[in-house]
Formats: sequence, structure tokens, C-alpha cells
Amino acid sequence: MDKVSSKQNAVFKELVSSLSDNSSKMAIAHGATVIKDLIKIQQPRTLIVRESFDLASSPLVTSIVQTRFPGPVTRLTFSDALFDELDPFGVPDLIAAFEKPTCPAWNPAETTTEPLLLLATQNPSNLGACLRSAAAFGFKNVVTLKEAAAPFHSKVIRGSMGAVFSLDIKRGPSIKDLSSLNVPIIALDLHGESIRNFQFPANPIFLVGEEGAGIPTQNGFTQLTIPMSPGVDSLNAAVSCSILLYEWSSRKTGIS
Repeated sequence: MDKVSSKQNAVFKELVSSLSDNSSKMAIAHGATVIKDLIKIQQPRTLIVRESFDLASSPLVTSIVQTRFPGPVTRLTFSDALFDELDPFGVPDLIAAFEKPTCPAWNPAETTTEPLLLLATQNPSNLGACLRSAAAFGFKNVVTLKEAAAPFHSKVIRGSMGAVFSLDIKRGPSIKDLSSLNVPIIALDLHGESIRNFQFPANPIFLVGEEGAGIPTQNGFTQLTIPMSPGVDSLNAAVSCSILLYEWSSRKTGIS
């Protein structure tokens, strides 16, 4: 593989720009453990190995770098200094760039026979964890609301362990506009009905609100709460989302 040490390299400049520009057409994944699953879903455009990384020590990284893909893939070694500028996570081995999937606008008027998850989660790592749970518990269709982090942000990709690429993601309105859509939304809230006793519909539309702000008041949603021990007033948004999706999935499929 060609070695790159100059900041003037065209690939390096494109990757740096992609990390900070949500409108970029490229999505960047960090670390072989994430990338190994991602390449089963989508072909990478570029694979970057850290110069100081010993390929001979990792059959996993070697197999990724040597994978034959249907189309062309640029394979490069970057100096540690350049690699570090592209890596906010401190991974020791590999970075990959992928063509970013398009996210069409959500049309609430479209009928659906599958469950749907609406997310207003602002923290990219939390959003990634929510998307990983969505993939795990059968929510292939996801709408990210205006308040949510960009779904193909590098922290979302890492938080989802690449699962974001396996989902059908659409762009939605602001969480404040949902109540006017005449859509039967079931939302997590601190003051709703206990999740333990709730009779879930076969194909629910779940909403996980913003961290801190939660969901708007006077919203018209069906509101559910997760019972907690005294002295604990709330859960992390991603944890709450996982519990909600697991609870629905376990009843639907008989998971125990």
C-alpha cells in the first residue's frame, strides 16, 4: 500500500473535511471491529491503515485490507500524525470511508406494516446506541427528527457498531411538530403508564425524545414510563430506548 505523510494529500483532505461536514457524501468508520461488519453491508471507498500498526499481528485487519470488493477501493497507509487527525477515538489500526446513504424525507401519510422508531437524540453516541438497539430488536425503519444528531456522524457509526448502515433511515420534522401529524405515537416519558402493563400494538410508532428536554408537553402522545427504584429519577436516553424496544420485541417474539 502507498504511504501518505503529507497533509496536502487529496484523500487526507477529503477525509478531514468529511469528519466536520455533515453534508459530505462520505461517512467514516473507525476501528476494525466496526469495519469488519460494515463491509458486509456496503463496499468501502477507502481503507486507511495506521503506519505504526503491525498488520502481521492482526489477522482481522489483514483480512479486511485484503478483501476483494466488486468495485475499486483505495488502500493507503497514513503516518501516525495524519491518522491521529482523522481519529477522535484512539483506534490502533484502521479507518474506512464509505459512500453515505441518502436519507429521504419521512412521509407520515404513508401506511406501514412495520414498527417505526422516531429519534430526537442529540448526542451522537446515544443516537448510535439507539440505532444499534433498533437493529437488534427488529426496528428496521427509523426516522431521525430535526433535533437528532446526524445519523452518519462518525460517533453515531461507532456507537451503533455500524448498524446504522443496515437500517432504513428517513429525515423527520421537529419533535415539536409531531403532535399535528395525526399519527399514533407512543413516547417514553417520566409520567406515563408503566411499560410493564402496557398492551403494545403489533406495529408501534415509538418516540424517544431529547436528552434532558424529553418530549413536548400537551403532545397528544400515548406516554409510557419505565419503573425505577426510588431515588433514581431518569435513565440515559439510549438505555431507555433499549429497554422499550426489548420489551416490545420480547412480547412479540417470546424472547426471555
